[in-house]
Amino acid sequence: LVVMPALAQGKTLFSEDFEGAWSPLNDGSTWSAYYCDDAWTTDLSGGVMATTDDSCCALNENCNYAVYPVCEQSEPKDNHVVAGDTAWTDYRYQVRLKNSDDDAVGVVFRHSNSANYYLLYMTYDRAPVVESSCYNESVQGTTLLRIRSSDNSSAGTAVQLAESNAAYTVGAVHLLTVEVSGTLIKAWLDKDLPTGSDPENLILEYNDDSGEALK
Repeated sequence: LVVMPALAQGKTLFSEDFEGAWSPLNDGSTWSAYYCDDAWTTDLSGGVMATTDDSCCALNENCNYAVYPVCEQSEPKDNHVVAGDTAWTDYRYQVRLKNSDDDAVGVVFRHSNSANYYLLYMTYDRAPVVESSCYNESVQGTTLLRIRSSDNSSAGTAVQLAESNAAYTVGAVHLLTVEVSGTLIKAWLDKDLPTGSDPENLILEYNDDSGEALK
């Protein structure tokens, strides 16, 4: 994972290769988790992954995109880990990923707190959708969501901003690149490329000029 300024190539703000045995990954300093029932680990895949495969419906929970200030109140849909600095605004975010299944995988960015961030995910099967309290089995492709809390402290709610038919190839290593510059959000998906390389294959572009853009 590499983060660099969007308009200033060559300067790296943050990088992580996930080498070594971290279990849990959430160490209270570099990485923070937002779903307490999942420790996240580097022990299982040669990279980092969620330990559980929890489903809101399987747990008989009425899940939504309400992301709470503390992970003790969070649900499986809030299952993400973050690192970095909330002062970052315009940057390019690259992560190498592989999905051996057909379920949802993605990234969060411009994460100011647990109720305010963007989520971009890809899936061929199940995915958390805004309109349903459970998984929608027919979701396919790439989706961009904005999760926002009006007072920056209560539970956030989601708005779907954009979608496309593009998605990962099951079992292949990809380089997912997200770039944020002002209100403009772009995402590219390549087969395995050197981290830091120029992205190709634009899969989604959206200008969040609604007045609700996150910085």
